[in-house]
Amino acid sequence: MYCLRCGTKVEDKVEYCPHCGANIKEELSRYNYQPTQTDHKEPTINLEPSHEEQFEYSQKYSYEKNTQQLKNGPIIKKQTISPEQEKYLRIYVGNNYEKIKKSNFSFATFFLGPIYMFYRKLYLIGFIWILLAILAFVLSEVYFIVVVIISIFFKNIYFAHALKKIEIIKRKSSGLDHESIVKECEKSGGTNIMVPIITIILIFTLLVVGINTITENVIENTTETSTPLQQDTTYSEENLFYTIPEGFTLSYQDTSEYFYYQSFYTVNCGINVIISYIDDYDENTNEAYYLNNTLITNENDEISPITTITINNNTWTTITVKDEYSTETYYVLIKNNNSYEIKTMSTNQTTNACQSEFDKTINSLTYSN
Repeated sequence: MYCLRCGTKVEDKVEYCPHCGANIKEELSRYNYQPTQTDHKEPTINLEPSHEEQFEYSQKYSYEKNTQQLKNGPIIKKQTISPEQEKYLRIYVGNNYEKIKKSNFSFATFFLGPIYMFYRKLYLIGFIWILLAILAFVLSEVYFIVVVIISIFFKNIYFAHALKKIEIIKRKSSGLDHESIVKECEKSGGTNIMVPIITIILIFTLLVVGINTITENVIENTTETSTPLQQDTTYSEENLFYTIPEGFTLSYQDTSEYFYYQSFYTVNCGINVIISYIDDYDENTNEAYYLNNTLITNENDEISPITTITINNNTWTTITVKDEYSTETYYVLIKNNNSYEIKTMSTNQTTNACQSEFDKTINSLTYSN
C-alpha cells in the first residue's frame, strides 16, 4: 500500500505515513478506496512527487476539510502530533519531554524568563524577552501579563519550534537513514547551558558596573551637612592648593573630566572653588574676558571695577558684586588652559565677620607647576 498524500510505501496496518505524517485511513476514505487483489501491483501514482505537488495537495484537502468543519460548527485549533513526529520530537527535546508535554504552566519560564529560553535554544525569543524586560521599567504590568502568557503557552511554543526544526532536518537529511536523522535531532535539540551562563555573567557585570557608577555619583554629589572641619584643611586640584578654615562644612562636590567644583559653608558665609578646562582657548580668553562672559548680574547690583591682586606670586583678577541681600567676590586665574575661580559669599549683615575667614582661603591660594 502507498500513502495517497506523498506516495511513500507503507505497511497495510500502519495508521500514519512515516514520511509526511498523513492519516492513512483518512486519505483512503477521502478517495473511497477499496482494497483489491491488484494492490500488490506497481502503483500508478508518482512515488516521488515534487514539493510543489505535495504542497498543492495538502492545501487543497486541508481547505476542503476545514470548510466541512466550518459547516458543522466552530473549530478549536489543537496541536496534533503524529507518532513519527512524536518519536523525533522526544529525541529533539531530550530530558523532561514527558514533564513538558504534561505541564500546563512552565514555572521555569515564569521565574527564569530569557535564561530558560536560551537554555532550551529558543534564542530569538530569549533576545526579544530581554528587550521587553528593558521596557518593563515603564510597562511593568504589561510585562508581567506577557510573562504569564508565555509561561502558560510555553509547551505549544517550544513544540512548534521543535517540530519546525525537525522538518528542516528531515528535508536536509533526505536519503539518510533513521539513525542519522536521530543524531541530527539530538545535536540540534536538547539544551545549551553555556549561553545561559554567559548571559547571567553579562547581566551580573552590567549590574555591578551600574551600581558602582550610581554609588560613585551619589558619593560625589552627597551633601555633607553634619561634619564641619575640625581644623584648617588644605586641598589641591589641578596644581592649585587652597585652605578652607576650621568650622566650614563641605556642602557639595562634583567632579568630571572637564570640571571640578567644591562648595563650603558656615553660618552666613560660603566659599566656592571652581576649576574648569577652557575649550577653544585663544589669546582673547584672559581673566577679564572670562569674568565679563560668565558673570551674571542684575541692573540694580553694585559692581566694582575689575582689578588684579598678587597672591603667592600669581596675579589673580577680582571683582565684587553686591545686591540687596548679599555680597559675592570672584577671584580668577587662568593657567595652562585651566580656569581657577574662587568665590566668597556672605550676607550684607555678616560680610565683615566673614572676611577674616575668607582671607585665610584667599591668602592660601598657591599655584604650582
